[in-house]
Amino acid sequence: MLRKPENSIATFIPQKKTYFLGDSVSFLNHQMTFTSALWNDSDQEKLWLYNLHYFDALNSDSTEQARQAYQLLEKWISDNPPFSGNGWESYPISLRIINIVKFALTGEDLSEHVLASLFLKARYLYCHCEYHILGNHLFENYKALCFAGLFFEGDEPNKWFKKGVKGLQEEINEQILDDGGHFELSPMYHVIILEDLLDLKNLFSAYNKSVFWNEVVKKMLVWLELMTRSEEEISYFNDASNDIASKPREIFQYATDLGYDSNSIEKKSVFLKESGYAILQNKTAKVICDIAEVGPSYLPGHAHADTLSFECYIDGQPLFVNLGTSCYGNSPQRNIERSTRSHNTVEINDENSSEIWGSFRVARRAKPSILKFSKEGESLLIASHDGYKRLKKGGEHQRTWVLNDRSLVVKDIVSSGVEKIVLYLHLHPSCTIIKQEDRALIIRLGNSTEVSILPSFDFVIVKNEYSETFGKIVENFSLVGQLLSGSENKIVVNW
Repeated sequence: MLRKPENSIATFIPQKKTYFLGDSVSFLNHQMTFTSALWNDSDQEKLWLYNLHYFDALNSDSTEQARQAYQLLEKWISDNPPFSGNGWESYPISLRIINIVKFALTGEDLSEHVLASLFLKARYLYCHCEYHILGNHLFENYKALCFAGLFFEGDEPNKWFKKGVKGLQEEINEQILDDGGHFELSPMYHVIILEDLLDLKNLFSAYNKSVFWNEVVKKMLVWLELMTRSEEEISYFNDASNDIASKPREIFQYATDLGYDSNSIEKKSVFLKESGYAILQNKTAKVICDIAEVGPSYLPGHAHADTLSFECYIDGQPLFVNLGTSCYGNSPQRNIERSTRSHNTVEINDENSSEIWGSFRVARRAKPSILKFSKEGESLLIASHDGYKRLKKGGEHQRTWVLNDRSLVVKDIVSSGVEKIVLYLHLHPSCTIIKQEDRALIIRLGNSTEVSILPSFDFVIVKNEYSETFGKIVENFSLVGQLLSGSENKIVVNW
């Protein structure tokens, strides 16, 4: 029997992608003709197959896309008998449960066939939460148990709900840091978990259940505003890509609809101590600096070798950006995107600042230290890390950022005796190089604002690859500079 909501449901954030094109399905910018064999096609990447089993399209803003998704859901049941295949793994089960319940709560009817399958999925998930993976996987398991536990009525659903709530209490305490950041230190996963908590607030309010995470949500909203490029884009630190999670603007509006305060924070510099990010900002510029550890020590799967990297935006327009994430498979591309050279920081002797390997592994990690942070007058940050000391001819990297009303100065010092030091600075694809003369560059931003870049060292401009989103790479340009050890290497950006 289904439990009837006692209060109205606020509108969940709708999906705006096109998933179905004729007889084809499209996820992560990869399109395939659908056949029943596709559900477990070993020729496809695991993440793509997971997306096929999520059924996000049930909550599309297109009635036609949602209709096709429901038809495919009926077929999924006959094509995917319990309990084997990608679709019966606990993570896609969790997202599918949530999407089906959201679909029903917006007023759509579910057939007895779908309801029986949904009940079975929740029963299976109750016994198969992903304690071996932890992190965002376990969070989604508990969220799904809450959704199913309130949607269905009875003793067994009550047990699902009780387990889900208890698990959420534990995971919120574990995963959300005191400064509001998610402990995997990825803006993308931060948005996903924040939307999860907003969805749960929406659900609990509909069934007249109290919530215990309102203050957590408020801190997470502040963290998100600090860590965004704009209301449309997140910043790229660790595994992060735009157009996977909801846009910041959508999250802020959803929070407002659910009764959270939407007041913007003051544009001043701040250090997010627990996360390890410093935001230097004034009325014109914003610089996000990474002095973070490699995520939780026991769960570094979404970490990149990006210590002391940064992103810089002028008048809300991105100038320097990390190159982002376009894939998760165990591939050369995945290794490149996690590497130090794909971030705005310093590489020594062609090695990464932290040892990344496999798709989701990190060995020896850089240990960052913040040496000085000041926001009086000009914003000043000095930090260092020891990630290269493991090398035979390595050393310590120290970086200083100074932000004024009209300029940003970045200074790098690497220990004496290091033979090869390379600085990478990646321009956003919207940037245009207007003029290059000796050691000076004029860059035009996406809004036609022009900035000058004046390095104290020799550099070249190279074509590079920027992840616009998963499965989609576009061309950008990068500055590659040869630095000297034991001395100050400086770059000045004026606007």
